[in-house]
Amino acid sequence: MEFHWNAFVNSLNRIEWYDIGIALFIFLVFLLFRKLFTKYIFRLILALLKKTPTAVFSNLLLSFEQPLRVFWAVLGTYLALVYLPFNITTIEFVAHVYRSIIIILVGWGLFNYTSSHSLSLIKAISKIEDDEDSMLIPFISKVLQAGVLALIIIVVISEWGFDISGFIAGLGLGGLAFALAAQDTVGNFFGGVVIITEKPFKKGEWIQTPTVEGIVEDITFRSTRIRTFADSVITVPNSTLANEPITNWSQMGKRRITFNLGVTYSTSREKLERCVKKLSNFYTIMKRLIRN
Repeated sequence: MEFHWNAFVNSLNRIEWYDIGIALFIFLVFLLFRKLFTKYIFRLILALLKKTPTAVFSNLLLSFEQPLRVFWAVLGTYLALVYLPFNITTIEFVAHVYRSIIIILVGWGLFNYTSSHSLSLIKAISKIEDDEDSMLIPFISKVLQAGVLALIIIVVISEWGFDISGFIAGLGLGGLAFALAAQDTVGNFFGGVVIITEKPFKKGEWIQTPTVEGIVEDITFRSTRIRTFADSVITVPNSTLANEPITNWSQMGKRRITFNLGVTYSTSREKLERCVKKLSNFYTIMKRLIRN
């Protein structure tokens, strides 16, 4: 709807103080309801959802907890403005702003739902692989969150009347040019995908390659962080790791230990037996330490 400045000025002239008071009261009521919803109603609904066979709805509600708090404040301001004789909510710009806020709040909740700490995502990944330290969870979480952010941007742009088809086509051409210009980055990304899917090592394991040796700390889209035995952190590109032979020492079930003992010909049999017994005890202790 087209905004007329003269009509807006006339609305200001007709406004009464009690109108402002009632509008402020509406806003405060929604702020109070937000506190009541957070402390009591939200917890009650969450307790009821936890009794259901699936935890999807309870996890979804937890993800939208913070967006819902903001939503009540936004709804309060909107209804307060609707009550005032400004007709400001009928302005196209204001309507776009409020709809964009709602889109962002929904996207915020979905972004939280796809985080690496989401119980639903953890349970879904646990069906694929039973590993508490799986690097697949944070990797897929980052991919999903990037998709949610892209979706939010596209929907908000569409809300403001921009041509999405041309924008997406431009992204396709720009993505092709970017892929050609950033081949190393793309190679690192797919190298990370190979590492995640083939799982030559896990987080916390001891690996050795021709370029690095140490404990795996984290893997991202571009690189893998490895802490060396000198207590320094080396960031290795995923494309380098994916194309190198990797020795996973943590997967070694048994370890061969070789001792070279020198004795003189004059050593008595009793001393040799005592020496062998001590070596046997040492071997037992080392074996227990390795198992632990």
